[in-house]
Amino acid sequence: MPMSIMCWKSEIEVHLELLKGWDCLKILAELVKEEKLEAYLVGGALRDIFLGKNNVDLDIVLRKRVAEIARYFAEKIKGSFVTLDDKHKIYRVIGKDIFFDFTAMKGDSILEDLSRRDFTINAMAFPICSGDNFSGFLDLQKVIDPLGGLRDLKDKKIRVTNERVFIDDPLRLWRAFRFATEGFVIEEKTRELISENSMLAGQVARERIKEELMKILQKKDSAKIIREMEEEGLFSSIIPEIKQMKETGENKYHHEDAWNHSLQVLNALEEILEDGRYNKYVAIEQHPLLKFTALLHDIGKINSRIVRGGQVHYYGHENAGVKILKPILKGLRFSGKEVSFVCGVVRFHMRPFYLYTAEKLSKKGILRFFRQGDALVPAILIHSLADKLANMRSNKRSAEIPLYIAFIDELFTKYEDFLERTELLYLNGRDIIAITGLPEGPRIGELLNELIIAQANGEVNNRNEAIAYIKSISD
Repeated sequence: MPMSIMCWKSEIEVHLELLKGWDCLKILAELVKEEKLEAYLVGGALRDIFLGKNNVDLDIVLRKRVAEIARYFAEKIKGSFVTLDDKHKIYRVIGKDIFFDFTAMKGDSILEDLSRRDFTINAMAFPICSGDNFSGFLDLQKVIDPLGGLRDLKDKKIRVTNERVFIDDPLRLWRAFRFATEGFVIEEKTRELISENSMLAGQVARERIKEELMKILQKKDSAKIIREMEEEGLFSSIIPEIKQMKETGENKYHHEDAWNHSLQVLNALEEILEDGRYNKYVAIEQHPLLKFTALLHDIGKINSRIVRGGQVHYYGHENAGVKILKPILKGLRFSGKEVSFVCGVVRFHMRPFYLYTAEKLSKKGILRFFRQGDALVPAILIHSLADKLANMRSNKRSAEIPLYIAFIDELFTKYEDFLERTELLYLNGRDIIAITGLPEGPRIGELLNELIIAQANGEVNNRNEAIAYIKSISD
């Protein structure tokens, strides 16, 4: 047995008993044996077995009768059969908390099929020929590993299977970096091929790119990988405005361009999201979205640069950024809710700092921010903290950091008090229409906002006071 396989043996025998779908694979193996077919477990599922991960999406390769066997298998396990791509013979069987994707073998043999895959760690196969093969541990002698995937897996190395990998499927450019966030290193020859083919990165379906980006941004230390990706031009291939971000942004408050500042903000944000004081305020599934926002929060600076009194300013870059971002986000197939999140944080990302620097900070000014920011306030505060930490560190203003942290912490405390005081409103929009006789429209919303602020501020403490307050401000 090769040394690279020997190194894995004791760990593998432990992990297989926990693999989801193992019993189903035994059923599939007996079916394949009865029909005298050639079938293999391949790709990411096999890779994750060796990494001790529980993959819920298992890839099966068959030489022939793909749809027929997939349907029969679905019946056997009482699952559902779905056609993903009839032309290319790709079918899915949905079991209990697990997916089996069936595809036709590419080429005349499993070796040819594996040679066409992206990276060596995904170019391994295990024959599905008997239920005995799935009785508790993997027989490593039967693993088909023609390109040294196990060795590269052990060495945490990303290596292409052939020189046409990125030409055949440019999505692999993005996938290479996604694997890099999981502790892998892209080996030198593969890195050279990425550089040679980086201009293809923008040719991928936008929803697929978005999916890979969100997976990258889920990782704790994605900032380093994002920087490396853009060094190869991947980000600017889908967001050309990033090239302009690299050429603007400097003024007396920033010594770096908007793109490099944004990378510093992302780095600071990842630190903050690991801090127990703050990560509770933003759901973990929102972390990738907040990180994406950090990368593009200053994109509006490319359209708002002015020179006044010999100084460079970017007045209104928040709103300018929203206008630029909306089509970008929609083009990347972000949902309406996701677009609202990103644009909302960008629109208000300077507000906490404006409050911090205000000569006369009023309680009502803070409450108006809470009302306008609404449910996004925690994300806005965390972003603002990351933004200013990055700025203060890079511009040698570290002495200010404790002061700004204390200010943000104070805003969090006041926001929690605001939510408590306004959880139950004394009046709603319909009540205000009845009291004032005004027609439904923007003015009703304005009056409701003022009432909520008055309730949060302690000026209104019951329904009668609320009615009196509305009457007093609606005249």
